[in-house]
Formats: sequence, C-alpha cells, structure tokens
Amino acid sequence: MQAALAIFQEIKVSSLQADVLCNLGETQIRLAQYDEAQENLQKALAIFRETKAPAAEAEVLKLLAELHHNTGKLEEARDYCDATLQLAIKLGIPLVEDCQKLKEELKAGGE
Repeated sequence: MQAALAIFQEIKVSSLQADVLCNLGETQIRLAQYDEAQENLQKALAIFRETKAPAAEAEVLKLLAELHHNTGKLEEARDYCDATLQLAIKLGIPLVEDCQKLKEELKAGGE
C-alpha cells in the first residue's frame, strides 16, 4: 500500500491517494496501530472533504469513530459517529446501520 500511496502522491491523484490512506488506516486500526491510523485517516478525511466526496468522507468518519472507540475515547467516538450518521442519512448510504450499531455499543460502554 505504501508504494501505491507514493505513486498517487507523485502523480497527484488525490482521490486514489485518499482511498489508499483510508484503507491503510482501517488496516492499522485492526493491527492496533492507532497513532498511525489516526494520522492516515485524518489525511484521507481532509482530501475527501477537499474533493467533495461525501460518501467516502462518511466512511472515514465511521473509521475514526471505531478508532476512538477502540482507544477508549468514547466522547470523540460519539462525535464521529454522530457526524457519520448525519451524513449517511443525508446521502442514503448503507453506513446508517453500521453507525447505529456502533452508537449502541458506545452507549453501552458509557454507562
């Protein structure tokens, strides 16, 4: 993935660069490499916002919610989850169900 990222950065294909950063961040969450995941997901989020890709932005927001949930930062996780849910409902994309499930987990974890 790092090689693909370097190529996309070099040829300035920001949408593909953001996709790679998002996938890398998701993998890093699974590997508990939270600092690296945070950095890559924030970069992807900035690119998706800049390029006006709201569905991809919603996916990154969901991953950031998961990351914060995994690190015990429940308030930040709720904030990201709320942002994901608002965007997913507005766009009518399938992330709604995933986000509602995560919100329930966050609610249970915060009690």
